[in-house]
Amino acid sequence: MAPSLPAGLSVHNSEALARLERALSYADGFALYYLVCPSDDLRRGLTADLRRSLAERGVALADVELSLDCKDPLDGIAACASEGAGALSVVGLARCGDDFGQTAARMNLQRERWAEVLHVPVLLWMDREALETLNEKAPDFTAWTRGVEEFRRPQQSGYLTGLQELLADLRAARPTPQTTQSLFDIARRVHGLLVEAGRDGDAAELAEETNERCRTLGREW
Repeated sequence: MAPSLPAGLSVHNSEALARLERALSYADGFALYYLVCPSDDLRRGLTADLRRSLAERGVALADVELSLDCKDPLDGIAACASEGAGALSVVGLARCGDDFGQTAARMNLQRERWAEVLHVPVLLWMDREALETLNEKAPDFTAWTRGVEEFRRPQQSGYLTGLQELLADLRAARPTPQTTQSLFDIARRVHGLLVEAGRDGDAAELAEETNERCRTLGREW
């Protein structure tokens, strides 16, 4: 089980996910959410967390990736939506149409069709630039949403140095008990950061190396 992240690093994202989980668990019919995320890796990690928590509540979150030749987001979502989905997680919105500003303006005019065609909650993932375009070109569509959640990239700078020290200590032949305990605490925190950022491979590598050192020292991580 991944450890809790330090305060200020994951609290914001965790609280946003918790709000979404509650809303989607009790949703009845169509609802629209904007999810603003700065990177694909972070989005994938957040989506995986949300999918797991919703599955525990009996809600299936289905992925919809709009193609590069998509002209109309609604048509693209409707064509890809899977039967039995309790909610749809949509990526690729900003690449719909030759000019996303024009696409957003059409979305604004066609907003009522979304509720007619789609009958489950829809999560529209986007970056900040796409959000600003929607706010400008589709103000009525934006006002129609149930909420806008903006996720933040985990601030890792304070732990990168610690990670380097941790790895050096783990590889040392005789780390002191005090140093080992301190750096194992850092290991737990860095592991959490990597998981939240969607860097599962790096997290697994760190866990494996830390566990190996723990076995050598005859202790638990």
